Amino acid sequence: MKLRKRYVLPLIFTVFCIGILLSLTPAITGRPWDEIMNNSLGKLTNSQSTELEIISSSKSIKDHKFELIYQSARKRLNILNGGEDPSTAEIVEAEKIICYELRISSDKQPDLLKESNPRPFEERVIYFSSIIQNNIRMVIGNDTLPCAMVQLERNFGVAPYLSIQTAFPAVKNWKTQRHHLILKDEYFGLGDIHLENKLSGTDL
Repeated sequence: MKLRKRYVLPLIFTVFCIGILLSLTPAITGRPWDEIMNNSLGKLTNSQSTELEIISSSKSIKDHKFELIYQSARKRLNILNGGEDPSTAEIVEAEKIICYELRISSDKQPDLLKESNPRPFEERVIYFSSIIQNNIRMVIGNDTLPCAMVQLERNFGVAPYLSIQTAFPAVKNWKTQRHHLILKDEYFGLGDIHLENKLSGTDL
């Protein structure tokens, strides 16, 4: 599948900005993500809360847990707009990319980057902030999509997991098909990790 070149850079830039905003929010507000999201969702109507419902797929392997959380266009824009409802045009534009948060946690160490590993600390940060992008792909129907962007969220102990925002180019009928995220793990030595998610109409 090929995207038109004129769409690629604007889409990647938009997701990058959203990732930066998401990663800085806890530090700016001085509040953990759980508190921020609970307060934000509490201000929404019942119909909006349903649309922003967190849908995830998780898998535990040995001492590590991998969790896939869908980031809907409405949710991303709601955060970006400071809680204001996005317009239909904004949602249509944002849905040209498929976004998921990949959370990785360890039973041994709340701060995954400080967990014992042969790699020096600087290389651990580089791996999760850039190299891991080459090891992630999304399979939807007959389409295998490369990861267009990753954004590492450094939570500095605020949350007991490592958060990586990922983005993939949208394909035809992506809303009705199962999403398979494949992570070729080179960090923990766990091999291919498969996470699956199926969206319902209210998740969009």
